[in-house]
Amino acid sequence: MARVVRALNALMADALGVPRDAIASRFALDLYDGVNGSDDEPSKDGIALRFAHYPETRVLDAGALPYGLHTDYLTFTVLRATAPGLQVLTRDATFVDVLATDGPDAPLLVNAADLTELWSNGAWRSAPHRVVPVPGVPAQNATTAVVSSRARDAIAFFSGPRHDALIEPIVAAADRPRYDPVLAGAYLRAKLDPTSVGDAGPSDADGSANGTSDDEVAGNEVGASSCPATDGGAASS
Repeated sequence: MARVVRALNALMADALGVPRDAIASRFALDLYDGVNGSDDEPSKDGIALRFAHYPETRVLDAGALPYGLHTDYLTFTVLRATAPGLQVLTRDATFVDVLATDGPDAPLLVNAADLTELWSNGAWRSAPHRVVPVPGVPAQNATTAVVSSRARDAIAFFSGPRHDALIEPIVAAADRPRYDPVLAGAYLRAKLDPTSVGDAGPSDADGSANGTSDDEVAGNEVGASSCPATDGGAASS
């Protein structure tokens, strides 16, 4: 995964028009290669590997979600799933399905997360997303709207900078900073704080949360505290 993250970081630097070291120097990628350390160690990258199993469900209440609307915390999430179910919320508040294919040659899905949005000064959006039931054989119930869902497995690798890395917006010549700088570790700890669950995601300078409606944010199972905007604005809640 270190090679994948290095490649993604290089692509981001090239796309934003900065030297590759401007991004790479904020990571300690040698720690991916077997050097262990405390989670509180300032020089350690904010990384995590998560396996998720969504079991087959014969009867599921209509509207129930296996995983609610949220954004990811760090820079990039690399995902592989065995079945569809992932949906991304677009800027115009439309959910679109993300195709999933299984097998050794299946492509990896790469998702930009909150710190990437901040780092790119909003050029790359941290898109809210959710997991919905994967249609199976419709269940039959005369009194309750139900749907059956087949099993789905997913593995997600979350990459992030060193905890002590200062993340500042990379601003184009004709633009202005849309977010305040943050320390990567402090931002991650704030996001993991239980009181942040249900918040939207990185907010723009006007305080809006990426086109996510208040009702959708309020229903989050997992949320993300907003990146600090330059005018102190906060995400809708």
